[in-house]
Amino acid sequence: MKHVINHANSFIRDTVCGGYRHQLAKNRASCNKAACYQEFWVMTPVRFNILFDRDCTLIADKHYLSNPDQVELLPYVGESLGRLVKRDKARLYVVSNQSGIGRGMFPDSAATACNRKLAEILAEFGVGFHEMLYCPHAPEAGCACRKPAPGMWQTLENNHCLEAASALMVGDKVEDMLFARTAGFAGGVLVLTGPGIASAEQLWV
Repeated sequence: MKHVINHANSFIRDTVCGGYRHQLAKNRASCNKAACYQEFWVMTPVRFNILFDRDCTLIADKHYLSNPDQVELLPYVGESLGRLVKRDKARLYVVSNQSGIGRGMFPDSAATACNRKLAEILAEFGVGFHEMLYCPHAPEAGCACRKPAPGMWQTLENNHCLEAASALMVGDKVEDMLFARTAGFAGGVLVLTGPGIASAEQLWV
């Protein structure tokens, strides 16, 4: 994860953290946050929104994880996310495909419990997620929320008034990078954990 923090930090610094900029909060009918219904100019530091895959990106792969006691951070994840939050003022989110639910392998409550456990572990590093989403559907369901489809991004975009131009995706699969491209993100970081190396070969062969 050390190389991820370096890539993410340089990306944030080079792309959006050159000081301050004017931001116009427009009246957006699709946004349910009260502040976004006002039109005003504000001078604020630019903050990057970073979306993370969960399994093999933040935590060790347990093959259809359903037991929160088996949630295990990958090396350097806590420290790396802590730096992103404290030093770079990034806002963090989780978007993961949990097809085990749609396959009948475990209930929604198990995925929620594992996410809650992950949040508890990372809280010790001063890290909190603004929202943690997952798609519960099997691949054959053809839903709009399973990555690389942009459904989970659209939910976050509406819930938090996010802009794709200030978003970055971090994940270990081709689907994560395609998700970033489909949503129009500023970029994506492919980690070489889990299937990451095989994903890199698919993307760059």
